[in-house]
Order: sequence, then C-alpha cells, then structure tokens
Amino acid sequence: MNVILILRIFLTAAGVLFLLGDINAYVRQKLTDTIGLLWAFVSVALILTGVVSVPGAREEEYLVVLLLAVCLLELLLGWQYGRQKKYLMCDELFTYTSSNNAEIQAFDMPLNEWLDRDWFLSQSTVTEGHAFDYAIPYRNQEADVHPPFYYFLMHTLSSLVPGKLSIPAGVGLNLCFLWGSTILLYLVTKEIFGSRRIGLLVSALFGISYGAMNMILFVRMYAMFAFLLLAHVYVYQRLVEKRELTWKTFLLLGITLVCGVLTHYYFILPACFLAVWYFVKFWMQKRWKEECGYHVTLELSAVAALAIFPTMWQHIFNDYR
Repeated sequence: MNVILILRIFLTAAGVLFLLGDINAYVRQKLTDTIGLLWAFVSVALILTGVVSVPGAREEEYLVVLLLAVCLLELLLGWQYGRQKKYLMCDELFTYTSSNNAEIQAFDMPLNEWLDRDWFLSQSTVTEGHAFDYAIPYRNQEADVHPPFYYFLMHTLSSLVPGKLSIPAGVGLNLCFLWGSTILLYLVTKEIFGSRRIGLLVSALFGISYGAMNMILFVRMYAMFAFLLLAHVYVYQRLVEKRELTWKTFLLLGITLVCGVLTHYYFILPACFLAVWYFVKFWMQKRWKEECGYHVTLELSAVAALAIFPTMWQHIFNDYR
C-alpha cells in the first residue's frame, strides 16, 4: 500500500480520536476551557489533513465534505451538551407554555405560592385532545409580545410526545437551524470574499463556537431568527446583486421577510436597512422596473405578515416592549 495513503488514513483516524477526547474535555470544562478549544481545532485540522489530501478529488468536493464534517461536529457537540441540560430558564419555560398550554399563558402563573413539578408539566406540555392544535400558540402569542412562527414549530414537536416536556425537541430544532445557518454563512462568505476556503473557515469558526452552542441550548427563537436572516441576506447577495430579478427572486425575498418578521420583530430592523440600501441603489442605477417590483414585494410582504398575525401591529407600536 502507498505510504502516503497510509499516512492520510492515520491522520484522519487520529483526528477522530482527538475529537472524541475533545468532546469529553468540553463536557468537563463547561465550554470555558481555552485548551479544549485549541484541541478541537487540532482535531479538525488532523481530519482535514487526512481527508483533503485524498487524490483524485476536486477542491469543491473537498470543501463540501469538510462543511458536512463541521455539521457533524456541531451534532456531536450539541448532543453532548443537550444531554447535560437539566433545567429551563424562565424564558425557556415560557416557550413550552406558550406553545402548548390551552388554558393559561405563561406570564399568568400564580405568584407567591409553591408550584411543584407536576404543575409545571401540566402547564407546559401538550394535553389530551390538543395535539397539533395551532390555535393554542397563536392565541397565546397574541397575549404575549412575540410573533408565533417559532411556537408553531415547538408545538408540532411537542405534539409528537404529548404529556412530556421534551428538552431534546427544543435543542434538536435549534440544531437544525444551526446547520442551516452554517451552510448559509459559508455561501454568503464565499460570495463576499470570492473564496470557498475562507467561507469554510468562517462557517467552521462560527459553528463550533461558544455562541453557536449556547444558541442551540437556549430553547428560544434566536437560532431560527439567525437562519432566516442569513437566508434573507443570501437572496439579496445571490440573486439581487447579480441582477437575476425574476418573480422567483421577489417570491424568495417575500417568503424570507414574512417568515423572519413572524419569528422575531427585530428582523424588521436589518430588513429595513437592506430595503433603504436597495431602494437608493435601484434609483441611482435607474432600474425603474426592478424598483417597482421590489417596492411591491415589500408592500405585499407587510400585508401578508399583518394578515397572518394582525396583533403584530399592536405589539410593535403600542405594547410595552
């Protein structure tokens, strides 16, 4: 057997073994050990050295494999940390209560009295006869301060395990959005710098960072928000910047905008900055037809979001938040 091939196999195997050790180090140090982070990079570097140097493959194929390896690493880390999650911060409890409780909103919980485990389970899980009842999260979010899309997804997952408060469901949902964000960040960065390698580096550094792990463990809508914002930016970058402004482009802009706003109202802020930039850009370049199409898309998106969730007007302009 070729000596170089044996060396490559050895490096890949060594990286996997180091990686398994890294996961244990992460667990022991609670994500605060800098040495553990360095070992993680060593592991990934060994794996990359062993895999990337396989003869006969193109660079694009290498990087696709490596991007999948980053997603696999995110899965391993997320699985390990998710297994250790034993408690819910109050906002996370509100996530489950708002998603599943047919009788009481989370912020109406009794005060100054002892509430045991069974009471919390009864308030935060899907009860008999209410599985896949999307009127529950919709109604609860009308009384809350956030839009309902994330809670629809949480209610769907909770309906698969009625009567149980499933922390893995929330962590798993966020992990899926982290995978999507990692891929989109690779695509966005690749377009900005014109380099697949830089795109892979940025997405890898983000995907295994403390912030990314914290985002998936915190059972709230922020991982979904990040994914939809990156998707919105990528539509601009991939299609609008390259002047591929067809009805499909406007449709994708509208879908990502509506979904983003109905996930978290803060989505409106970056969306507005982007809208102002492209209004000015189309005007300066005298692209009147595209300007009109863009204007109509934004207006229809606003109408669609308000039609789906009319209470958002009250939340944004009159609510205490």
